[in-house]
Amino acid sequence: DGVIQIEDSEFTGNTATFDGGGLYAANLYGGVITGTTFTGNSGQEGGGVLLYEVTGSILIDDCDISGNTSTGNGGGLYAGSFYYGSTLTIANTTITNNTTTGDGGGIGTDSFAGT
Repeated sequence: DGVIQIEDSEFTGNTATFDGGGLYAANLYGGVITGTTFTGNSGQEGGGVLLYEVTGSILIDDCDISGNTSTGNGGGLYAGSFYYGSTLTIANTTITNNTTTGDGGGIGTDSFAGT
C-alpha cells in the first residue's frame, strides 16, 4: 500500500509462481518507475511487472521491459484494476519480445477505468 518509487534498478531472471515475475505492486496511490530494466522474468499475470489496484497516477519512464513471459496476461506489463481518475503514463520506454499464452504480449489490462 502506498506510493511506489523505483529508480535506476534491474529486475532480471526472477520467477513467481503466481503474479508479477519481476515486480508485483498492489494498492498503489501513485508513483514513478524510471531508468529500470525488467528482463527475463516470468509469472502468471505480468511476467515483468504487475501493477494492481491503482487509485492515482503511475509514470513508467526510460525503462526496458523485454524478454519476459507470462502464462496468463501481460507478458511484459499487466495493469489491472486502475480505478476511475487514475492514470498510467508510459514514456521513453521499450516494451519488446515479451510473450504470453493469454492476452497482451507486451501490455495486458483488466478493469482499467483510468487513462
